[in-house]
This record gives sequence, C-alpha cells and structure tokens, in this order.
Amino acid sequence: MRLIYNTFYKYRLLQRPGETNHFLLAGRLLQEYVCINFAKAEQQKFNYVEMNQPKLRGDLYQNIVDHLMQADVDGMESGKQVILPATHIGSPRDMHSRFQDAMATVRKYGKPQLFIIMTCNPTWKEIQDEVFEGQRADERDDIISRVFQLKLKALEEEIIKDGIFGARVANMRVIEFQKRGLPHAHILIILQQRHAIKSAQQVDQIVSAEIPQSLHINNPDPEVQQQKRDQARKLQELVFKNLVHGPCGAEKPHAPCMHNSQGDVTQHCQKKFPKQYMNETVWDEKQSYATYRRRRPDNGGVEMQRNNRLLNNSWVVPYNPYLLLRYNCHINVEICASTKATKYLYKYIHKGGDRMMMRVYEDGEQISRNEVRAFQDCKSFGASEATWRLFEFPMSNRYPSVKRLPIHLEKHQPVLFNEDQPIAEVLE
Repeated sequence: MRLIYNTFYKYRLLQRPGETNHFLLAGRLLQEYVCINFAKAEQQKFNYVEMNQPKLRGDLYQNIVDHLMQADVDGMESGKQVILPATHIGSPRDMHSRFQDAMATVRKYGKPQLFIIMTCNPTWKEIQDEVFEGQRADERDDIISRVFQLKLKALEEEIIKDGIFGARVANMRVIEFQKRGLPHAHILIILQQRHAIKSAQQVDQIVSAEIPQSLHINNPDPEVQQQKRDQARKLQELVFKNLVHGPCGAEKPHAPCMHNSQGDVTQHCQKKFPKQYMNETVWDEKQSYATYRRRRPDNGGVEMQRNNRLLNNSWVVPYNPYLLLRYNCHINVEICASTKATKYLYKYIHKGGDRMMMRVYEDGEQISRNEVRAFQDCKSFGASEATWRLFEFPMSNRYPSVKRLPIHLEKHQPVLFNEDQPIAEVLE
C-alpha cells in the first residue's frame, strides 16, 4: 500500500494509548521535524504539477498582440511555461478566485455586518491538560492546532447554527498564522435584513470597547448577586489579559505596531491606539466601522493600574462580552457600518501567507517564468501552519457556494499555443 506524505506524517503526529511517541517529546526539534516534512509533502504536490504540465502555453490575446508589437515574434518568451493551478491551496490563483467568489457573494447579499478575529490561546485548559509534564504549549503545535480547530468549530456553530447575532445569510472564514506561530481565524458574517445592524443601540448590544465596571446589583437573592459580581470580575480580568492593546508609542517606540508596511519605525501606532474617548457609540454609514463608546475616567469610564501601566478605555480592543467569557482568548468583534470596508476586508482575509518578492536574471536576461518555483521560493511558514496543513484541516470555509461562469472581455480571451508556434500564426 502506498501513502502520500500527508497521511504518513499525520499518523506519526498522533498520540495513542499505551504507546510512547518520541517525536512528541522532542521539544523544539518537533517543530523542525514538522516543518521539514510539510515541505516534503508540498514538494510532492509540486512535482506532480510540474510533471503533468501540458506542452501548451497560455496567455491573453491582448498580451500576445503587445508582444508582437514589440517585435518579440519568436514565441519563446510569451505565455506561462509552468502554471501553478488554483487547485493548490494558498496559491495566487487560489486566493484570487476565492476573493472573486467573495465579492460575488457581496453583490448578491450585501455587505458583511460582523468581522470577527479569533486567536488561539496557548493557556487554554484543553491544551495545558494534554502537554506532557515539563513541556510548554509552544512545543506542541499538534495540540494547539487540534484544540483551536475544535474551538473554532464551536464558535461557528454558535454564530451560524444557533444565530446568537441573528440569522446569517452568508459567511466566510480564512485561517492565518501569526509570526509567533499561533493560528487565528478571520470570519465575516452577512446577516439577514431583518437582523441587520442599523443603529448605535444595536451596536452596543453586541460590541463593547470598554473595561467592564463592577456591578452594583440590588438583588434579594444573595447567590444571584454574588454570581453577577464574580462574572463581572472575571470579564474584567479577561479584558486585561486578552484585549488590551500595547504597550506602544512613547512607552515602547519599537513595538511591532510602530512599524509601517516597509518596516520603518513611525511616530504613531499603525492600529491607531490610543483611541479617542466617546461618550456614546456613533453609527455613521459614511465610516467603515462603527465608532464605539469609550468613556473618559471622569465620565464613568474605568481606569486601573495593571503591570506598571495606567489602562483605560482608549486601549481596549472591541469585543463581545459573551464570546470573551465563553472562549477566553483574543476575540475581536467589529461592526461594519458602510460598504467602504467591504473590498478591503475581503482582500485582507484572502491576501495569503507571508511572502517575499524577487526577480531572477541569468546573463542579464530575465529567465522564463515558473509559477511553481516562484511560489516555492517566496513562501515562508512556521511549525503551526505546517502542523495544521499536515492534519489537513480546512484553510477556509464559505457559504453559500459560488458557481463561476466563463465570460471574458473583448480581446481578453485565453489563447493556447505550442511553445514552438510563431505568435503571428497564433493570432490568426
């Protein structure tokens, strides 16, 4: 019996009763083992793609005309010699097609109302109970991936099936991986019109951007009163632990959020913290997102000293209290107010993994393009992504499905031709 690499290494990463899996005791070496074997599994797929390329080239009709006008008539530099198809997960064609499907969903059902980012918490009890004695959670990416996948599935069931925010008509989700290795999910939800968010009052029922206050409850039942107070204290601790931004700015000028897209240090936080104080939530359809209530300390807001920092509502990441209490992790919830944010959000969640770009020249001339090699050479990944992919957990999810129709603009139809066929003959 022959096995593909993914099946074999997935088997090696699982722990079984009565067996000692020495790979899981290797600490940081386990991360190296996972990365190397994921690269081998990817290479197996790349080899198949390269060895099964048809001996035809493809390009747009207009591009071939442009080559002909530039006197490049030998046909040897036109088209794509080695193509990485959209069937390869994470490839540029795959991400582009997913983005187009997402925009088709928006045209049909309208803009998303909810944008949720859920990040894995390595201190979850389910993770800590499964790591071996003396191990750290970051040494067991297999446990992290499996627990996060289950937590994410539970979150989606509550939002989609149980409808805790209202009946949804469409949704999509994409998995990404942080620099430090933790997986996180980007989720977009489009609600039915009867449950659509259209006012500041509705926003306040779903999202809070403030440090929770102590509850003063005059309830005749002392058990209920104590239970509510304990819940408020727990929620406050979870906000401080998971949803306070920083430090950055003058406190930490070299924080990651103080670097722009080029890597240069800036004077202001790229996430725009600390936020402005607001007495009330503002719903303005000209803005991309709702502006959440963040009261000043002298106007009912909370201000506390934690870990040598004076924290107030200007540093809080927007969240949903119920989801924070239930999942105990960084779970950012945003309300989309206008269609302006739609294209940015969908491009953001379908941008793909970290990459670097380069051009390769040989004897002063740019060599023929090989999409498989270009994707290989520019891709970077960590142990968390490698483990997730070896377990073959889904990288994305979307509802409803989208059927693509083959249409094109004039002179932009795809043209196939042999590698030794002259361009002038192709254009005929």
